[in-house]
Amino acid sequence: MSTVASVYYERLFNRYCSSLEPEPTGLSPLLPDLTTIDAVLFDVYGTLIISSSGDVGTVMEDSAGDTFRQMVFRELDIVIPEDIQVDDLIKDEIIREHQQKKERGIQYPEVEIRSIWQRVLGKILPQHACSDVSALAEEVAMLHELSRNRVWPMPGSRDILEMMRGRFRTGLVSNAQFYTPLTMQHFFGDSFSIFEDNLCIWSYCEEMAKPDTALFNKALSNLGKKYLSHPSRVLYIGNDMLNDIAAASSAGMRTLLFAGDRRSLRMRSSDPRVAQIQPDGIVTDFDQMAKILGIGE
Repeated sequence: MSTVASVYYERLFNRYCSSLEPEPTGLSPLLPDLTTIDAVLFDVYGTLIISSSGDVGTVMEDSAGDTFRQMVFRELDIVIPEDIQVDDLIKDEIIREHQQKKERGIQYPEVEIRSIWQRVLGKILPQHACSDVSALAEEVAMLHELSRNRVWPMPGSRDILEMMRGRFRTGLVSNAQFYTPLTMQHFFGDSFSIFEDNLCIWSYCEEMAKPDTALFNKALSNLGKKYLSHPSRVLYIGNDMLNDIAAASSAGMRTLLFAGDRRSLRMRSSDPRVAQIQPDGIVTDFDQMAKILGIGE
């Protein structure tokens, strides 16, 4: 759960998010008949949301000046010294925690970015190590993500969700951080309510990331306990051949590769883990998905 008032984040989204357009991938659509589907699960970044970095939590070099420092000073009145390499500190903490979790047997570990930032802030801003450090870490983490990963709704994404309302059980299986559901709520408004809480599987809550099949199996388990859907009647749509298509296929789901934006399309053609994997279909925009599900005009 977020520890900071949602109205504050709404202001940040309105201030720092701006329109993005997807870049064509050159792939041709492949539109199967999937009208027997009972439930649809989505990826978030690169599928429902355009991501300028291609994924969540990607630490990118800031080539346009120190935008992050400027944002922290503007929003929080805190000066981060220029000689401190913030991104390197974040990377080091993530690598350290990933290694610890791998030693515990987690094949694809995920961090909780607020915990990472609490440790980093303790190093670079020791004067702020006070009772509200968790709230500060959350705010700084949000600003860092906004400074590094520009996001915007994928064209047609809200329309397809509304077309699906009342027809399918709907959820999300996403590599994510605390700001991911906040971002979805901001961009999709009432349409976000189509996603059922127990069918929204966020990597940061599970300590593991895609392509771990356990995330998909948890969604299937929750779906089966309540609705008794067979995996073959569950569709997963995502932009990554390994994290999305191979993992969901391994769980027994039907799959659609979303090839709507060059920046985030991950074909992974040299990865042996996807050598024998094919999606059930390919869509390059959400109007095609409506046709596949038999809900278009």
